[in-house]
Amino acid sequence: MCAFIKNIFGLPYPSASVETGKFVISLPDAMTPVVWMMDISSISDFLFKVDETSDGLYVLQKIVANGNKAEIEDIAYYSKRVNAIRALNAAHKGMSQGKDCCAKGSGIGSFLGTFIKWFVLVCLALSFITVMVTFVMSAMSGNSEEIILQEQEAAIKSPPASGNLGVPQSADDFLMRQKTE
Repeated sequence: MCAFIKNIFGLPYPSASVETGKFVISLPDAMTPVVWMMDISSISDFLFKVDETSDGLYVLQKIVANGNKAEIEDIAYYSKRVNAIRALNAAHKGMSQGKDCCAKGSGIGSFLGTFIKWFVLVCLALSFITVMVTFVMSAMSGNSEEIILQEQEAAIKSPPASGNLGVPQSADDFLMRQKTE
């Protein structure tokens, strides 16, 4: 929200981002506005620091550790400490948002992530297809059951060929009639 308000009033503010292994920081509020870039895939240990110079200016510095010695690079100078700290915070925010940029798209973790996403997607698709096939099959079998029920009802409603329907008879009489027919 603060950046939005600064954009409305045209105030410059620092911003930083990490993309494809490069750290880029824009410092338009520095004494000499600068856009600074660093390849972070080749550097393992570094830090940013705000330091005061003998002239009373504040400088944003990058410090890289190489064994026992440290390389210090001045990035931008500020007349106010608040502005230098704001630039340091922008660098921190940019680095924290892009901390996994170098690992993205490479290594076993990326392969497993992609494999798991596709596996879940395929399982969901197969589940959907199974449910749809089951639904269609049950709908089709429901119609055949209705036809069988209608045939059974028709057979029950139509009178049998023999005329003694509902008359009690013994088993012997029944068997004798069967032999004669």
